[in-house]
Amino acid sequence: MKCFLRTLLFFILCLSTVFADPLQHGKYFHEDMKLDLTKYYVSEKLDGFRGYWNGKELRSKTGYPYNPPKWFIENLGDQPLDGELWIDRDEFTQLIPILNGTENPENWHKVNYMIFDMPNIQKPFGERVEYMKYYIPSLNLSYVKMIPQEKIQSIDELKHKLNQVVAMKGEGLMLHHEDALYGSGRVNHLLKVKQYDEDKGRVIGYKPGKGKYKGMVGALIIELKDGSIVNVGSGLTDEMRKNPPAINEVVAFIYNGLTNHGKPRFPRFKRLRNPSME
Repeated sequence: MKCFLRTLLFFILCLSTVFADPLQHGKYFHEDMKLDLTKYYVSEKLDGFRGYWNGKELRSKTGYPYNPPKWFIENLGDQPLDGELWIDRDEFTQLIPILNGTENPENWHKVNYMIFDMPNIQKPFGERVEYMKYYIPSLNLSYVKMIPQEKIQSIDELKHKLNQVVAMKGEGLMLHHEDALYGSGRVNHLLKVKQYDEDKGRVIGYKPGKGKYKGMVGALIIELKDGSIVNVGSGLTDEMRKNPPAINEVVAFIYNGLTNHGKPRFPRFKRLRNPSME
C-alpha cells in the first residue's frame, strides 16, 4: 500500500511534465571550462519561477498552467516569451502563494514578468537580444521587462559581477553564447554562474537532533534523483527542526562541489520546492 501511494504521489507531481513545453535549460559554469567569455552575454539569474508565454497561455517550465488575472496576459501578444515571474531579490517565498492561486489575485500586481528570450525567433542569441530591445518595450506593459544582457571581457569581470549580485541578495548570473539558436533541454550554450552548486531531492526521513537540538530534527534525509542519499542539517531554522518538511516533500539544498566519493560537499538547506510548478 505504501509503495502504491508513493508511486501515485510521484505520478501526480510529474503529471504536468507530460505537457511541458520544449524549453531550453542551462548547465553549471565551472572555471576550468575553456570558454571565450567575450562571445557570451551575461545577465542576472533571477530567483523566481520560470514563465513561458506560448501566445495563449502562461506556463511553468514543467507545463504547469498558471492562472493569472486576465489583465496580466491579455496584451502579451502572440509571440512566445521565455522569462521569469519575479517580485524582487530575496522574495521567492512571497511569490509562491500568488502563483499557486492560494492568495488574493490582486497580488499579481506585485509580479514582474522578466523576459530573457524569445524562442520562436530563429536567429542567433545576439540578434534575439537586439530584437527584444525594441519588441518588449513595444508591449507597453509596466510589469513586462527585458532582463538586461551585457557583454564581459574576462573571468575577473565575471567574478566581480557575480559578487555584486550576490551582495545584493541576488542568486547568480547566466551566460548565453551570442551565436546560439534557441535549443531544447539542457544545452551547452547556456550556463548558470553561482557561488555554489544547487540540487533538490525528496525527504525520506529524519536524523534525530543532538545537544540543543535534542527532541528535534538534526537533519533531513534526502533522496536525490539518482537514488543517492544526502543528509541536510545546516540551514534549517529552529522552527523547521520542530516542524520539518513532510516525508516526500521536495527540498532544494546548496553545496560546494563534490567529495571524492561524488557526494555533495557541505550541503545546506535552501528552501521547499514545488515540483509541479518548477
